[in-house]
Amino acid sequence: MSIIMTLLSQILQSFNNRDRLEAELSSLDSQITSAEYVEAVPNWVESARACYKNAMEALNGNNFQQSWTAAQESRRYLIFGMNESELKNKAIQITEEGDTKLSSWRKDSVTRILSRDVVVADDVVQAQEIMDGRHQNQYEKMRLIRSQLLSLYVMVTAMMIGVLRWPRLFEQQRG
Repeated sequence: MSIIMTLLSQILQSFNNRDRLEAELSSLDSQITSAEYVEAVPNWVESARACYKNAMEALNGNNFQQSWTAAQESRRYLIFGMNESELKNKAIQITEEGDTKLSSWRKDSVTRILSRDVVVADDVVQAQEIMDGRHQNQYEKMRLIRSQLLSLYVMVTAMMIGVLRWPRLFEQQRG
């Protein structure tokens, strides 16, 4: 019974994840749109918009993981539009998040990249990409566990049906 509850919980959580993803994409669209209101639209804005469109297509196809990945990529392009102060704040945010959520090579890489004297957009993008990679790995693990739980549930259900029907099979053969 607890497996059923776990699966139902996972299904309900996926609806919340869709809501979170839609909110993220709405925010992303607003930021990209405001960046497009300049005379000469920079390449990073066009790239951010293209990734945003990919994220929307994936969401419409119910491919949440692909949508999140494209949204993260789009958000990284927006880093190129940050001023020096915003870049420093973003670098601090990534460093602090990395200190609590990262381990081993990822943590070392983020620390090394963002410990330079001058913070530049390329470094912040690279550090954010490492953070995003960690998040993607976590969600992939969760997807695999969910799939394994579902398979286990189906197998246990089939076994229970077989066990419950087993005595009836012998009765039919004797009768």
